Amino acid sequence: MNSVSALMPKLPITLFAAFFFSTASPAPSLSGTARAAQQAAEDATDAGASGLAGIRARALDDAKAGNFPPGTSRDALLLLHAEARDAGWADGAEARIRDVLSTLDRTAMGLDQPSVSCATSVCEIAVLQTLQGAADDATGWQHRFIQLTDEDAWGNGLVETAVVATQGGAAPGRVAYFTYLLFDR
Repeated sequence: MNSVSALMPKLPITLFAAFFFSTASPAPSLSGTARAAQQAAEDATDAGASGLAGIRARALDDAKAGNFPPGTSRDALLLLHAEARDAGWADGAEARIRDVLSTLDRTAMGLDQPSVSCATSVCEIAVLQTLQGAADDATGWQHRFIQLTDEDAWGNGLVETAVVATQGGAAPGRVAYFTYLLFDR
């Protein structure tokens, strides 16, 4: 039994969790250098991949500290960062996901270029979307993701998905989505 099978039921359930990560100032116990480094990382969250990386890092810290709601989203986030990368599988999975994403009209949806990362049994699609695009059923990432999942776009072995949406740390007028695809391999 692999790590996904141990964590996730074998049901194709889509879970959507909205969670706003803390963007509070660093704890006073941080040294001046660490505080400055954390502030620099937070300042880099204004757009694009660097913004997603900062938001993801805070989410991972929150999950490790127990400050993230329990459930599939938290488990998938922790699993992605705990698993070793199986390059043979991950490279193929990432290419397949990028191919699917290339069929989307990102301009009409208000989506930035998605970031795709896979490990051994879990993949993450991270993307920023305009609030206008997110609010429209026709262009909202969550709605389009459900459609793609219903079309079996992600390939064989998909057992569960989870989406985390946050405006915390995203550029004004944007929503950051972290979408997890868990595979039984």
